[in-house]
Amino acid sequence: MHSWWLVVCMSVTLVLLPLLAACSNTTTVHQTYSYTTLSRPTPVTDTWHPGDHMRLRWQGKPDSTTIDDKPAQIVINAQIIGPFASFKAINNAVTSDGVGVDGPIAAAMKPIYTDDWTNQTYTDVLNLPGTLIPGYYVLVQSVQITKSDGTVKGSTKMNFRVTPR
Repeated sequence: MHSWWLVVCMSVTLVLLPLLAACSNTTTVHQTYSYTTLSRPTPVTDTWHPGDHMRLRWQGKPDSTTIDDKPAQIVINAQIIGPFASFKAINNAVTSDGVGVDGPIAAAMKPIYTDDWTNQTYTDVLNLPGTLIPGYYVLVQSVQITKSDGTVKGSTKMNFRVTPR
């Protein structure tokens, strides 16, 4: 009787084991992080000079969780556009999507590539060229996120003035 019971239990186990394995879900949940653009570089000032150095910083902040199998790709960028005749002229040059500014690029940093599963602080220095002519400029910091369902881009803008030393 004992061996018969053992055969029944083993038979049931062999039948149920594949079913249980098929039902198990090995989904991994990932914490995502967002990178917001700063509105002010350091040092904090509205007047800069040719040859100055803007220190920029982006900090990952916990966002939602996801079960996606790949992280979203993120590109962080910053550029100085100008010169413009006035701050009003900068506002008139903002692109229709509100993200960019039409005008000559006076300086740009090398893009930073990361993803939304990475929690890190990124810093860079944007050097104002020594040949920068006096006038009005705009610092445009942007973050572009590319997921499987599309790309989203956002930016912050800071107007400033360049004067001779």
